[in-house]
Amino acid sequence: MDFYVERYYNSSQNKENFFWKNAWSFEALIVNYADEIAQRHHDIDDALRLNILDLNDLETSFRNSQEHINHKNNLMNEISHDIVNKLVKDLIENSKLNLEKFIKNFDLNSEEDFYKFHSKTEYSNHDLKKYISYSKKGVDLVEELKNLCKDSILNSYLPQVMDGRGDYIIRKLFKAYITNIQQLPDSTLYSFLCNLKDYKKEKYNSEILEKSKDYILDNKNSKENKMNSNMGKIRTKIKNQELSDYEYSVLLRTIADYISGMTDNYAEEEYKKLYGIIKL
Repeated sequence: MDFYVERYYNSSQNKENFFWKNAWSFEALIVNYADEIAQRHHDIDDALRLNILDLNDLETSFRNSQEHINHKNNLMNEISHDIVNKLVKDLIENSKLNLEKFIKNFDLNSEEDFYKFHSKTEYSNHDLKKYISYSKKGVDLVEELKNLCKDSILNSYLPQVMDGRGDYIIRKLFKAYITNIQQLPDSTLYSFLCNLKDYKKEKYNSEILEKSKDYILDNKNSKENKMNSNMGKIRTKIKNQELSDYEYSVLLRTIADYISGMTDNYAEEEYKKLYGIIKL
């Protein structure tokens, strides 16, 4: 699998797609922090319920970060809710102060001023993410929680076993699909062909698309009926077809989307089917 992924990322025609131009928003930065807070909350909540994390260790972390968690009778839900509340409050209050500085620094007096500023390509996410941030106290608290989660949860035996197992299954699924696209389910193979058509640029030729274009509908609402009646013909047309760099790039994207939508159980079942561990 690594060979095919390296072939894609090292291809000059694909490198063009990895340059972000003016792709930033304060909303996206806030969502990034919200995801982090939610993840931290779930990690700690699960660890407390599974007795992987000790309440005393959690209390020590908050003392070290000069924060105090007020919980009655060691109720786990109060602790996890308090963590979320303190991080959210710190992020809001500090970001509000930062944004006031942002408005002043760039002399933004109206919504129109902001959109003019936003359109300038020299400002990137990395330049502006400092305005949406925790205070020093908030950063210390987050670091304490990260270290606690890393030492007590993420690096404990069972999570490491499950992480390794999941990583192995995903790699094996990718390898199976990328080396033989005939092993993709009908719906995913059809999506790959539709993606080739949607993403196609004039300078990129696609033999696979050329061979199967008569079986692909422009009307996406009719996709299921068209797919069900023609997948055998499509598979015959593209069998043993060598893929170009462009086709590999679209295939990788399609496979990644397919695998990312799998549940843990479904991914494991697919792996077992593809590698003969269970009978079909």
